[in-house]
Amino acid sequence: MFSGIRDLLLHPDAFFERVSHEEVNLIPPVLIVGGVAFFSLVPSLIPIFYSFTALSGYNRYLALGAMLQHFILCIAALPPIQWAIMALGTHYISRISGGKGSLAASFQNTGYAMSPMMISSIGTGILTLATLSFYHSTSPDIFYWGLSFSGIKSIITCVFFFWAVYLWILAVRYTHEFTFRKAAAVAVVPVVILVLLTTPLFPIIEAIRMAISLL
Repeated sequence: MFSGIRDLLLHPDAFFERVSHEEVNLIPPVLIVGGVAFFSLVPSLIPIFYSFTALSGYNRYLALGAMLQHFILCIAALPPIQWAIMALGTHYISRISGGKGSLAASFQNTGYAMSPMMISSIGTGILTLATLSFYHSTSPDIFYWGLSFSGIKSIITCVFFFWAVYLWILAVRYTHEFTFRKAAAVAVVPVVILVLLTTPLFPIIEAIRMAISLL
């Protein structure tokens, strides 16, 4: 099932050219997008449950319910929403522009293109746990460590997002048999929509995550 995944990361042109001529298989992309959601959500749940044990009485259940609702909606639901935006957006714009690929192929290839986000979510998850441990240490520089980790996570997220954008362009190129330039023009619209819809969530998520860590 995952044969050629290394090509996806190291030789994406060859990978997308190959899978675009094979039968559509949505299982690997579903697992990739699910992996992004899982590795994004789990590190965020750890400080929530830590805070749950630190609180007492009815307040702990109110806090836990509110935090879980926020993180499940904002973190776990975000990757599938991003996938849907990219797959539907690139497909219908491509069809208007004379593209030949099917909707299923668009979902498959844009899902594959989210693999850098899974790597990013693993890395930022590790940094989140490291931030939590520093917040609860006796170091006098806790605040500055927290800012440093947040800055590193932002850089990692941006770098891997642009990597995913490049893979989305290749996905459109080989799915719909476009030139790279035309594929980039098609992909830019749903990417802009995705950024406008999701970017405002990240400061909110980080602020709540840091507030939980300080409890």
